[in-house]
Amino acid sequence: MKKILLTTIFISTIIGGALAQYTPTDWTLTAEAQSTGDTYNLFDILNSGKAVYLDFFQPDCGPCKSWHDYHTFEDFYQLHGPDGDITAMVFMINTFDWTNWTNITGANNLNFDWSQGVSYPIITVPTALKNQILSDYNAWGTPIIWKICPDKKMERIWNLHGAVFGQVSDEGSVEGLEEWLTDTCGVIPNTTSVKELSNSKEINIYPNPANNIVGITSYSLISNYKIINGLGQVVLSQNNVNQYRATINTSSLDAGIFFVQIESSNGIEVKKLQIIK
Repeated sequence: MKKILLTTIFISTIIGGALAQYTPTDWTLTAEAQSTGDTYNLFDILNSGKAVYLDFFQPDCGPCKSWHDYHTFEDFYQLHGPDGDITAMVFMINTFDWTNWTNITGANNLNFDWSQGVSYPIITVPTALKNQILSDYNAWGTPIIWKICPDKKMERIWNLHGAVFGQVSDEGSVEGLEEWLTDTCGVIPNTTSVKELSNSKEINIYPNPANNIVGITSYSLISNYKIINGLGQVVLSQNNVNQYRATINTSSLDAGIFFVQIESSNGIEVKKLQIIK
């Protein structure tokens, strides 16, 4: 996978509740090659039923980095991103269009390495789209974070400029950010956490990595299965299996990471699957 760079931000003010005067502008952006290199479309992700968090930063922003080092967004991404319950997506967005990966990883005024502790996509806004995106998301100053719900309602968190580096107000505390993150727009997970199931022997998929054929074996009767891509889209599915074994033809899938959601008489499990070509 390829990633888009988004960073966490120094926050001293929180605005709660959907802001009716703001509606998201769609965009298609490509992550830094050293991050994920993948291309992402905002509305595709929202339409798949996931909440989206945009973390705007600048490579030489000290307040941004102070929040980044708490790894709050990384923890959130692990819980709710593709390796979690698949209810949200996080992007770290660099607003300095003249920077490159070298600047992002330390060759900046304060020698900050923004790639440390980040598994979600990191993106640098391309020059051609910079004015549009920064204006649409009021991101001329950083840090600033937007939460966009699948119904395209938005909430914003941002800092008061001039705040002392490292200073934390009541509203802008790490705990305040974590509480704000907790509500993923009311999106109900359609699967159990992959992490919680990583050691489960109830259901197995093989081979993994796979090429054209994947097998499923279960100690309980399989009802149905779905294969889900990184955008949360169902790319293959089968209902009314009613067997203890199933065979899936994956020849139509591109190489990459997918998730196999299997419903059996014992509940729902999710397994990570790598497709190679």
